[in-house]
Amino acid sequence: SLEDKKAAAGLDGEDTDGLLKRHFAKTLKGVSENCTSGNMKECREAAKQQALDGGMKRREYAQAKQMGDVKAAAELWATCKEAGETDATCEGMIRDEFVKVSGAREEDFDQATKDKVKRLGSAIQRGTPLRIVKFKRMKVDALVSGENCTTVLENLFAAKCFNVSKANNSNVSRAIARRCRIVDEKADLGARVEANIPDADFEALSDAADEGLSGANLNSRRLQE
Repeated sequence: SLEDKKAAAGLDGEDTDGLLKRHFAKTLKGVSENCTSGNMKECREAAKQQALDGGMKRREYAQAKQMGDVKAAAELWATCKEAGETDATCEGMIRDEFVKVSGAREEDFDQATKDKVKRLGSAIQRGTPLRIVKFKRMKVDALVSGENCTTVLENLFAAKCFNVSKANNSNVSRAIARRCRIVDEKADLGARVEANIPDADFEALSDAADEGLSGANLNSRRLQE
């Protein structure tokens, strides 16, 4: 069983859901690595379909993809530093890798993202074991048509996430918007919904949010996924 394999690998402290997400993130990253710069968008679509065909829920894809985006750049940081390159050289390389794998723009590789990549890359370089840790929150992501990110759109999406989630569970306390970015010519929105509920209840809350947000409109722009 998967539980037996976890114990044998010394991963019994990490839940099955976390292991599956890491597996799919690796799959997504690997598909992108095997593509040329001219067909990266098609490769990202193929990676997504491969994950869905493998059993991933559509609402879980965005999180796994973000993990893959960061992991690809982090592994390059570790390799670059092991080769003795300067921070400036390695930072340029991880920016280009992040843009290539994620489909985002160079300006979307902001300081917070760079710091996250470097922290993970340094941990990889040191050989530190990596594990997914769950918090009392739910990440919600969606794409909308149009290459236009605004604070208004970010806040509208967060408010929509809060209202839909709160209607399902009264313990939802707030929803915090994340910075929008452009991915493959679409606005990529996100919010962090916080709730003081048991881990098991987040699955039902996630399904309810997915259903409630599917096809919703934000300022005349329709949520696509």
